[in-house]
Amino acid sequence: MVPEALEWARRRMTILRDARGDEIVHFAGWNAHAFYFMDPEGNILEFIGRHDLPDDAAGPFHPGLIRSLSEVAIAVPDQTGVAAFASALRDTLGLSPYRSVSDDFAAVGDERGLLVLVREGRPWFMAEHVPATVEATEVTIAGPRRGTVQLPGVPISVRCDG
Repeated sequence: MVPEALEWARRRMTILRDARGDEIVHFAGWNAHAFYFMDPEGNILEFIGRHDLPDDAAGPFHPGLIRSLSEVAIAVPDQTGVAAFASALRDTLGLSPYRSVSDDFAAVGDERGLLVLVREGRPWFMAEHVPATVEATEVTIAGPRRGTVQLPGVPISVRCDG
């Protein structure tokens, strides 16, 4: 479905390309394909097809086939640290790392919903000229445990309604 979505999107917006000039990126470790574009405000958006999730879509792509908001990216201040924020999300909300956690990057959650945590200043994937900046972010999700993780001194919070 990703190639069909790309054709639909290409008629409406500028698609970002990777260093090789490819529009579609294959994430073998995540069993997914994606393409990226920027919205009018300069936010980087990703359309991702996760092949481990069931797909009963039939016919040509149309926006009604988009199932969910799959990922929300959060730039984490250096003084907090990506690994420490991922640990707080695990300890307080019961959110597990999706893959490995490093000082620069962590994905927390599962294929149906991920928080992508990146180090402040790290270049965004597919838009290396755009550094990750800490922005006011409030995310409310359904998850394993009720609670809130609020970064001290920064307008970033993740709330889980259980």
